[in-house]
Order: sequence, then C-alpha cells, then structure tokens
Amino acid sequence: MHYAHSTETQDCSDWQILVCHLRQVALRAAALGNKFGAAKAAALAGWLLGETKANAQVAGFLFNAAKNGNVTAQIFWLKTRAKWRESPVELKHSGAIAKNDLSDLPDAELLDIIYTLGREVGLAPVKTIEASLTSADEPAAGGPLIDARN
Repeated sequence: MHYAHSTETQDCSDWQILVCHLRQVALRAAALGNKFGAAKAAALAGWLLGETKANAQVAGFLFNAAKNGNVTAQIFWLKTRAKWRESPVELKHSGAIAKNDLSDLPDAELLDIIYTLGREVGLAPVKTIEASLTSADEPAAGGPLIDARN
C-alpha cells in the first residue's frame, strides 16, 4: 500500500492512502474547473499533479538512498535517470585452440593427464580404489587398493 501523507503514528491509522489522495485532489480540481466549464480537464490536471508529487517524493527517497550508499538504488538511478547501460563484455581468445581426441589413450595415460592437470590447478590429490566383483568375504585378486602415485 502506498501513502500520500504520513504522521508519526506507527499503526498508519491516520495516514492518507495515495489513491484516495489523488482522487480527492482530482475532485477538488474538478469543482474549481466546473466554475468555468472545464471540470474534466481540471480533474485530469489534479490527478496528474498528485501523481507527479508522489513520483517526486519516491524519486527523492531513491536519490537519498543512492547518496547514502545503497548500491541497488545507485544502479537503478543511473540506469533510469542517467540512461547508463552496461556494455557487454566481448571475450577474445588469442592463441591456438587444440582439440585432442583422447578416446584412443589407455586408461593409465588418461589418469596421468587428470592427475597432472589437477595438481596444476591446485586440486587435492585423488586416491583410487580398485574394485572387483568378488564376494565380500574374498579379498580382491591383483592390484593395490590405493594408487601409489599420490
């Protein structure tokens, strides 16, 4: 709900609702305009005057918020009032882009590449566990449980 006028009371009981205020201003202006045959034009002018005052009040609140460091208000003000637009960033790549077909590499070589790249970008070492389809009672035949490369 939007209000045209407010007082110090917190319960809003004596605040004037914006639409009611605009209607009253338009009716008062129509009554004055009716004296010389321009009731509709005067009512419209009254409505627009009230709306303009409300917009000015909101703009004042927005401007104060922007001045007081509200970044959202600052961006909104710049985009709507100062016609500021963000220019899209165009990324340009320099150098060759290599495409390697890794489908023919054996698993061990692929794992070596993954470990090397992981170390280069700061990832924690990866430990691998070999699994087999034996029963839980039988130890798996062959291979270590933890990769010794780490």
